[in-house]
Amino acid sequence: MLKKLRTHLLIALIFLIVTLLQQYLFYYSKGLTIVWLTFGKYLATFGFFLLATFIKPIGLRYFFLGFVFLLNFFQMAHLSYFGTQILPAEFYLFFTESHEVWGTLFAELHHIGVPLLFTLPPALLGWLLLKKNTNLYGSKWIGLLFCLYMIYNPIRTMVTGNTWDGNHLPEN
Repeated sequence: MLKKLRTHLLIALIFLIVTLLQQYLFYYSKGLTIVWLTFGKYLATFGFFLLATFIKPIGLRYFFLGFVFLLNFFQMAHLSYFGTQILPAEFYLFFTESHEVWGTLFAELHHIGVPLLFTLPPALLGWLLLKKNTNLYGSKWIGLLFCLYMIYNPIRTMVTGNTWDGNHLPEN
């Protein structure tokens, strides 16, 4: 029992370190100022990863552990193209102006090359790590809760235009 719990902790720690390394290497490669997060945000990310190690089945477990890699990929691509981090209001714009986003993306594919380079190796490492440790504790209910939570925020943003801080986008 203790060995399995230690493995859960180790996997969460590895995902945290690799996620941070992915971000900081990208910032360094682009000559951007690294935005240091607070200890509480690191701890919350570790908690997310730890809870995600308890999701069954393994494919869903990998998706949620790797979800941060995907978010980092979008953040890096946005930094590469616009030079700024993604703001909450831009999630709303993604839903309302998706045709423009896709049109721009296909015209500027070179901005996703370096972010892809920094995303694929950690994602592959994470998949191999989870494939090696298939006998961990897990629950389908945790996976269901993760799915519901991940569906709730985008739908709420798309419907209300809420930027997560109580402000709404101005009407045109």
